[in-house]
Amino acid sequence: MLQYAIPPAFKDKLEVINAHDQRSDDEIFESLRCHVPVVGEKNVWAYWDGGVDQLPSWCRRNVIDWVRICGPDWTVRVLDNVPGSPNHALEFAPKEMLPRCFIEGTMTGKHVGQHSSDMITGALLYTYGGVKMDVGCILFRDLDRGLWSVLEDPKLPYEIAAPIQFAQHDLFVHLWEDRETSEGINTHPLLSHVKESFSLSESKSKGFKWDFKVSFEELLDYVAQNACWARLCMVEGGDDDSFNASEYWMSHVLAIDVLQEHWAAKTLIGGENFGEHLYELLALGLDTDPESECHKEASKLVWTLLSETSMQKISRGSGLVNSLQPGSVWDDRPGADCQPGT
Repeated sequence: MLQYAIPPAFKDKLEVINAHDQRSDDEIFESLRCHVPVVGEKNVWAYWDGGVDQLPSWCRRNVIDWVRICGPDWTVRVLDNVPGSPNHALEFAPKEMLPRCFIEGTMTGKHVGQHSSDMITGALLYTYGGVKMDVGCILFRDLDRGLWSVLEDPKLPYEIAAPIQFAQHDLFVHLWEDRETSEGINTHPLLSHVKESFSLSESKSKGFKWDFKVSFEELLDYVAQNACWARLCMVEGGDDDSFNASEYWMSHVLAIDVLQEHWAAKTLIGGENFGEHLYELLALGLDTDPESECHKEASKLVWTLLSETSMQKISRGSGLVNSLQPGSVWDDRPGADCQPGT
């Protein structure tokens, strides 16, 4: 395996460590095909409706790296919607916690895969615990460092997410009651406060550089699960000792800066041509002139991601934005993410 020298400017932030799992890619991938019963809370849940064998090659490598980085203390599973699959979502997620359209396979619309993933998330995390990750996430740091270790520390106020996770999931499933599609879900009365409190312009003012081509209402249909979090965190409880989600969120939830921890590349390089530009920088040869502007930019990007972030989400944009996103670029160029000497 190629060894990379840590630049002097980053030596106080990074160190070379051995992978926690020394198996080959093929061995790890084969293990992902197997049904592994849940025996603890350290679970990494992912979803791809067609199963692991249908994962794009770059997503497959992402998941394999999760296993290698997190090690044997964590169990990585990619659930699916393939009949007879040992990792079918319903082999793990309780049916009574899911909308009818998921159980019966009657969901329609442009984002069936994404919303199926959203539906099982709350059920899995509440029932078993763990972490839900998108297969498009490139993980840089093992989940015990700075995340799980903080939650385990009895001296810190952060607690298990079960109470608020259940409430969010319950609300999300309620929004899908008697529905087959997400279209128009933004009109549900329970989301009216969210529509009044947020806007696309506010998103831009907070640093999210997305060139949306859809209306706020259509975006809200897509991110209804996030809207449920926002709505829930407006609830302050009452005299009947009902759950004070707002207080719990502010006092006990370990929140991280998503722009810094998950979208740092977007912040660092941005631009209308973000997808193609990110691909070009990450595919740049190591033998490129180190004094060239492209090499300097690529080096800064890579070493900043490794030293200051937990992961980088590689998105496809899901038809919501105008510009080509990195995931779509890599989908069209299999193997481009792992060329030797880059």
